[in-house]
Amino acid sequence: MTGSLIVAAAGAGKRVQHQRPKQLIQLKGRTILEHTLKKFASISWIKYICVGVSPEVNEYLQKSPVQTSIGAHQKFQTVRGGITRTGTIKKCLIEMLKKDWDIVLIHDAARPLVKPEDVEAIAHAALEKGICVPGAPVRDTLRKVSRDGISLGTLDRSQVWSIFTPQIFRRDIIENLLDHWPDESESTDDASIAEKAGLQVHVLRSSSWNIKFTFPEDLTYMEKLL
Repeated sequence: MTGSLIVAAAGAGKRVQHQRPKQLIQLKGRTILEHTLKKFASISWIKYICVGVSPEVNEYLQKSPVQTSIGAHQKFQTVRGGITRTGTIKKCLIEMLKKDWDIVLIHDAARPLVKPEDVEAIAHAALEKGICVPGAPVRDTLRKVSRDGISLGTLDRSQVWSIFTPQIFRRDIIENLLDHWPDESESTDDASIAEKAGLQVHVLRSSSWNIKFTFPEDLTYMEKLL
């Protein structure tokens, strides 16, 4: 099995309320992006890495020793991102399809707590079934709330899962799916594009620690677990 990794790192992360893009915030001597890349460095079958970047992130990577965050066996490149995450991923996919691999992993730069053992399990499931994403059942009571803060009722959580990344696709699936991939959209979930195209997405129970750095308080949580 040979894999390629696409990392979405072109977003601004406005909800983090920081002057820099959230993927460039330093934590224990490395940026969030570098911590994320480091989690994949030891996976021997990941041969190619493509990071979709904004101009600011690209400038940082040109000056930083990014090679210390990836494996010696991994070839690294950047691609200028799109207006939205969907556009960024499509641009990276077009570049990565020029290379030879069996599966592609699409991951958020702001998820540095991903566990390599989860990546291995999801990858093998995707190779067999076509598409597999990590997730975990939600723990909390879910309420629908109006914009002015009024509860509109409790939702049934029995079949509701939180979905994480990396979302992994077999090559034949993603090649056919590329024609259905929007140039730009507000979707934050790659597997939903597959579902809209009529494909079945498999979900594998994974660590619920794999949160996305979204709000300022997440930084304290991540610092304790990295």
